Amino acid sequence: MLSPKVSAILVTYNQADFVQEALQSLMDQDWDNLEIVISDDASTDQTWNRICELCEAYVGLKKLVLLRQSNNVGVVGNLNSAIAAATGDLFMLAAGDDVSLPTRCRESCEVWLASNGLLDLVATDAYDMLLDGTVLNVKPIDDLQTWTVGRWFFCRPYHFGASHLVTRRVVEMSAMRHDLSAEDQVLMFRAIVSGGAKRLAKPLVKHRRGGVSTGSGPKSYEVKRHALIVGAQRSMVESEQILTDARICGVLDECRMPLEASLQLQHFVVAMLHAASYRERFSLLMGAHGVPLSKRLRFYIFSSNAWLYKMKYWLRATLQSNS
Repeated sequence: MLSPKVSAILVTYNQADFVQEALQSLMDQDWDNLEIVISDDASTDQTWNRICELCEAYVGLKKLVLLRQSNNVGVVGNLNSAIAAATGDLFMLAAGDDVSLPTRCRESCEVWLASNGLLDLVATDAYDMLLDGTVLNVKPIDDLQTWTVGRWFFCRPYHFGASHLVTRRVVEMSAMRHDLSAEDQVLMFRAIVSGGAKRLAKPLVKHRRGGVSTGSGPKSYEVKRHALIVGAQRSMVESEQILTDARICGVLDECRMPLEASLQLQHFVVAMLHAASYRERFSLLMGAHGVPLSKRLRFYIFSSNAWLYKMKYWLRATLQSNS
């Protein structure tokens, strides 16, 4: 396949200030056999209008496919809709606030072609970009070609979903759950256990800072507790998705133990943080034998001593306001 058809998937949500630059960067790709699928997740700002303005003014040869969700379905739900509408052999994923360099698609495809189409994922390095567009330095990803299933469970590789080129076969391996918080690690796992993943050691995406990456951390005990519960619930969903994918790929025996341990831990965390009494929390502490004692104690202490942590956050806020 000398020139595979690529579907550039742009998923957007409330990114009015950045979406035209992101979309224009896909229109400017120097790969001819490219369609651009834009899927907006029911943005409440001017994102959709900005998308339509740029598409109406476009005079190039690339096919544009526009989708708009009637209600917010989340990152992965939005991505699934875009993938269902795409016709490419490969999918180049992009976010509505990042910028792809003009050669990104071509250079990623060249890496894939050099593998005789065996690879299932190619990811590039990225530039670190501030909200105002200022580019700081290069953010290299990990050497993905060295990752094995066992290593993936021990340490997740550092990479960016918005720099992925993935095959149709890995995307269609099974339906990705809409309640996943992100798709990047799921696609990486699938690639590792199938055709493999590879790093393209060149920054071909300007990765914009924003959201949680620039947050200052929880301001109160209640916010921290909520974040722990949400994080555990998201981990449960991801582990359940990976369990399904491991079964499909025939690597369930290799993955079952770490996945079941992860699920056990996350169920324990949610139950402990929702427990209504000291008796219930103590029962969970003593009964969750599959969870390491250090982790049981950590969450038991956090859940049982809310007053102490509330004092800690109050003291921190007071010191910061006086500094």
